[in-house]
Amino acid sequence: MFYLDYRYQKKQRTSSLDIEHALYLYFLGLSTRSVSKAIFCLRKVKRSHVAVWKWIQKYHPRKVFSKRKRISEYTVDDNIDFIILLKNFLSKKMGFECIAFEDPLRAIEFFRSVSPNAYSLVILDWRMPSMNGLILDTTIRQINNMVKIIMITAYDISVIKLQPEFEVARINLIIQKPIRMSFLKEKVNELVT
Repeated sequence: MFYLDYRYQKKQRTSSLDIEHALYLYFLGLSTRSVSKAIFCLRKVKRSHVAVWKWIQKYHPRKVFSKRKRISEYTVDDNIDFIILLKNFLSKKMGFECIAFEDPLRAIEFFRSVSPNAYSLVILDWRMPSMNGLILDTTIRQINNMVKIIMITAYDISVIKLQPEFEVARINLIIQKPIRMSFLKEKVNELVT
């Protein structure tokens, strides 16, 4: 009779590359369950959706900023993972100063506390917990009328255009997820220059 003592069995650690792939897939809009299935198919790493969720919780800062260029960018989205992806892309690849918020009310509070011309570009989501992006756009326009606003959404653009707040909002560009970062870079450069 054999007895296996599992207390001394070495745990399999997930490599940082596998975690990066999982987070990247999640940033692209896949659910945690879909990510766990995808990393099994792509990388032959079997992890549960709970493990994926723990990685997401572990590797996300609440507020991030960096100073590089004079042109500043301001991101508001309720999905912290997407905020991290955008912040990294805009600050590291494009050289913008970037401040990100997941709560639109805190974002408005911050926007009111700085100079009206401190930020020239705002990227926001349509669906957020305390208010939608169209109302946030209207509030930001009351503070700074010259700021450029890009709305990124997972919903159909025609649904947004049917909203009553859309008539008042002055969104410069609406982009539907999933997005290619090269496309976003092109559109940001068009709006900022």
